[in-house]
Amino acid sequence: MNEFREKEINNIIRLRQVVMTLLLLVNFSIIFFFCYNFHVVYTERKLYHINFLSYILPTILYLQAILAVPFGLLLFFTYRRTATFITILRQLDSDSLLLYYRYVQVIGRFWAGIAPYIFQTRHIIIPTLLSQKNIPYTDIMDVSFSRSRPYKVPTTYSMNIRTFENKKHSVTFYQYAQAQFAMHTLMDKQPGIPVVNNMNTI
Repeated sequence: MNEFREKEINNIIRLRQVVMTLLLLVNFSIIFFFCYNFHVVYTERKLYHINFLSYILPTILYLQAILAVPFGLLLFFTYRRTATFITILRQLDSDSLLLYYRYVQVIGRFWAGIAPYIFQTRHIIIPTLLSQKNIPYTDIMDVSFSRSRPYKVPTTYSMNIRTFENKKHSVTFYQYAQAQFAMHTLMDKQPGIPVVNNMNTI
């Protein structure tokens, strides 16, 4: 199973590299688009008495400063989210890793990704944008599963966890198999947890 763990981690690292590369390409494509159009204007107006770099540099630097905010945040969130998930995978014990392996086999996929939940020995882990939530099975009051099918939008499934401290945690995923796996695993881990299945109604 350690080979599976390392393969999964390597695939997630590759996924991160692909996503971050695409984000950088989009950023530089926008810059290139503006540079090209500035060059067209520069040529049509015959502004040869002005150095082209001096002509475009202030605007391009200003544009890049603006783009750096959203793209910088996206790059940071991508790195942070994948790094958090990799840490979770590295810390899984053999039983939890085997359960995660079964999850991967059940859902069917073309590439590694961030799982919406991971079952540990004593708690369920829900990866978030910057960190993770650890919910002990003994703290769970009830769990409900629901399905949503908005107009012209793919069907989504939700797992809503309510704890005895009256805290609510919601997880959304796009495969029925993910909901089924979570439901069956929760009932195995903590048979006394009330599980409500509303996935057959919309």
